Amino acid sequence: MNKPRLFVDSDVILDLVLQREDHYEFAQILFDQYQQGKNVLYTSSIIVANIHFIIRKLHDLKFANSSVSFVSKHFKIIDANNEDIENAILSKFSDFEDGVQYFSALRSKKVDAMVTGNVKDYKHALLPVFTPKQWCMR
Repeated sequence: MNKPRLFVDSDVILDLVLQREDHYEFAQILFDQYQQGKNVLYTSSIIVANIHFIIRKLHDLKFANSSVSFVSKHFKIIDANNEDIENAILSKFSDFEDGVQYFSALRSKKVDAMVTGNVKDYKHALLPVFTPKQWCMR
């Protein structure tokens, strides 16, 4: 049986790394499933840069670096290219960054579903989109 390949958005990674109270539980369950070999986690190089920037502002450089190292160790990284950027510009995504993430994941052909805290931002997606809770409770 193939393991589900999940593209994980920045908000879910931040929930996990920062243990943000309202959303940590299901982000941790999703990661536990990965550690048990039940899924494969993907994210993008853009997300890695963004979470470093956010965590650095909230904490310090050492914590930001260790958080990015954690992501790099456990998540497969997908790069964005010119086509992904153009597709995001031309798309119906209201959030440009979400569009770039989506088209990068779609182009890679490595992702079965997306996991995000902002499902509504992906209403035009062809890939299935779940919140961490929806994914874990399915």
